[in-house]
Amino acid sequence: MWRYHKKYDGCFPVWAFLEIISFGTFIDFYRFSGSHLLNKEIAAKYYLLRMIKELRNAAAHSNCLIHNMGIKDSRYRADYGMLRALNRISRARKDNQLKNERMRQITTLLYAHTVFVNSAGVREATGKNLRSLTTRLVRHPEYFRSGNNIVEGFAFFKAAVDNLF
Repeated sequence: MWRYHKKYDGCFPVWAFLEIISFGTFIDFYRFSGSHLLNKEIAAKYYLLRMIKELRNAAAHSNCLIHNMGIKDSRYRADYGMLRALNRISRARKDNQLKNERMRQITTLLYAHTVFVNSAGVREATGKNLRSLTTRLVRHPEYFRSGNNIVEGFAFFKAAVDNLF
């Protein structure tokens, strides 16, 4: 940061500004830019970024992401575009799984990747890595016999990956 401060004397170009701000500040800047440009598409993407930030904060603070998978504690509705993109998953299954806050955040992250990433090569590589992960997640459901919600959550995650990637 200091090198930019000295070089630009507080008048940062946007690219330098984006390098030194936090993810939360980036999200706020993104929203400000959308408001300034009167762009409704940016406003919709802002809410995707907010969900991603919540998931990022949970992971950064070592919260167990699969803890309480059965609790229906979602404070917000799932993004309409995401629900449409998950069209090969039944509405009842989506409704059931996305009522869980963490599952909604994880699924939002997957969907946001398809929205924000334009590179076909990056999308393909991400899909390959995610399919490898989902294969491992559902390989031994007997490990989670006492946690049926975890097995169902993993199966939904796999379905979401298969649907989006």
